[in-house]
Amino acid sequence: MKQNIDFKQWDIISLEKATEYTENWQTTNSIKAFLFHRNEIDCIRREQAAEKVHFYMGLNDATVEMIAVGATAVGQDIIGNSKNSKVYNFAMPCPSTCDILSPLYHGAKIASDPIHFRTPPDGLSCIERLQEISMEDAFTWTLAWQEKHDIKSFMYDLEQLSIAMNMTNSSSVRIYFGLDDTADSSAFSIMVGVDEYGKDDITQLLQVNKTVPCSKNNKFASHCDQKSPLYHDV
Repeated sequence: MKQNIDFKQWDIISLEKATEYTENWQTTNSIKAFLFHRNEIDCIRREQAAEKVHFYMGLNDATVEMIAVGATAVGQDIIGNSKNSKVYNFAMPCPSTCDILSPLYHGAKIASDPIHFRTPPDGLSCIERLQEISMEDAFTWTLAWQEKHDIKSFMYDLEQLSIAMNMTNSSSVRIYFGLDDTADSSAFSIMVGVDEYGKDDITQLLQVNKTVPCSKNNKFASHCDQKSPLYHDV
């Protein structure tokens, strides 16, 4: 791990602003957030050449999926290399895994799936621990999503993401999508720590990451990898 990393990518945000921004987003978007355990991100950090993680949204029939791949420092997905080209589906999106009592959740009170983080046996490698999916499924799901929605993906610097997760003092985090009320209505993400029952811990710091997502309207953003098989020009 690099030392003395400046905390640049994430800023602290008030609960009032986070509530406002998440409501702006959820008014017109079906996916609200996604949840994952910090040890899954740590595994991606150990992959050779992976300095970023790229989260693509997918659609598996009517079910929203979050697909993660390691990426290089310049944002190129690491796919096609047998050493570290895995495609993962370890995140739990809302819907269906939500905290419906959270002030960051807006809309109908749906039935939320219980949280079940796997506890892998000792001795397994990271590749064995993470929930790998096939490229065929990843391709199909991302295409189905991108045919219907503007936002394609979000990307995070792994070092910055680790620092942000450590500030929550929680074993897992939920990342909500937000939308500000400026003229360009920029989309971004908001992180909150999650307790062992899958509930948002709003007593801790909330953090906002205003890096530009990859979208149809912003296909040349630094977070788009147009050469990736998970990027579809649709």
